Amino acid sequence: MKKIIITAVFGGMLSLLMAEKMAEKITNKGDGFFKINDNIQNEELRAELEILKSEFNMERQKIHVYYQEQMETLKQSRKKEVRAIKDTFSERRKGLMKKYMGKMRDKSGDDAPKKMLNKPNKVKASKEKMKKRKY
Repeated sequence: MKKIIITAVFGGMLSLLMAEKMAEKITNKGDGFFKINDNIQNEELRAELEILKSEFNMERQKIHVYYQEQMETLKQSRKKEVRAIKDTFSERRKGLMKKYMGKMRDKSGDDAPKKMLNKPNKVKASKEKMKKRKY
């Protein structure tokens, strides 16, 4: 019993540690490219690094916005092209249906499935026989 409790406590602590690590990864959204060292004592250098970091983030955001817009326009053009193809193939399908409407498959005659000739008749078993059967 003690082993189970110790294992449960240890597993709980381990899961809390893993959750904390995951929370750290989520809060550090950047790739760590411009992580500023906390040990820098020179305030002028720290201020310049902060400005450089903010400029970098703005440029990166511009790139993301530009490509997001490009993706949206590509998605719209893809939808239009697929719609055009669907319309074209729908018209072709209608043409084929008109062309072969009189030549549709006939279900009567030789194509119909043949009934089984030697099929045994179904016979209901009595309740007494069903009770006597051993499965």
